[in-house]
Amino acid sequence: MATLFRRNGIWQINYSVGSKQHRKSTKTAVRRLAEIALKDLELRIFKGELKERKTPERTKIRDVLRRYKLHVEGNCVPDYANHVKYHLKIWQDFFDDHGIQYLQDISEKAVDDFFVTALKDRAAKTKKEYLTSLKACLNRAVRWGVLEKSPVKDVQPPHRIVRNIRFFSKEEVKHLIANASFDLKVAISLLVN
Repeated sequence: MATLFRRNGIWQINYSVGSKQHRKSTKTAVRRLAEIALKDLELRIFKGELKERKTPERTKIRDVLRRYKLHVEGNCVPDYANHVKYHLKIWQDFFDDHGIQYLQDISEKAVDDFFVTALKDRAAKTKKEYLTSLKACLNRAVRWGVLEKSPVKDVQPPHRIVRNIRFFSKEEVKHLIANASFDLKVAISLLVN
């Protein structure tokens, strides 16, 4: 059963497939065109072209990581496979420590917490590698139909902090040496040269 209604001057269709209610815009303000879209939708529902999407069951992270490790072992160079397996082990330990058991519970906040706790003193490049391993695993889980959408798809790795090095000019070095004690003059001269 489908019905038409108007919102902000545009015709909308309310319909149900299985036990789920849906709403779709006809993208038109003309009632006659909206009725045609309604009849088309009812026909598609009758033919069974629109089916109720099953949401995947809650899947344990541990199971997906184990399956992905086997996938990587079978499809990648051994050195790279070991690299990825190590990253996934660290992720698994983090998820266990923070009580995150299911794929659907992974969030951007969890990834940020991982960077702050598990990889606290690591370089931005290392953090990016860990994130890449997790993203690849979750994207594969989407392909396997275990996950509807990767929860970390839009997460960006931390950026590398670029520090500009400032060098002293010759005048600044002369000024330092002129105003320093004897011991510091020797040290400054050694460092400059």
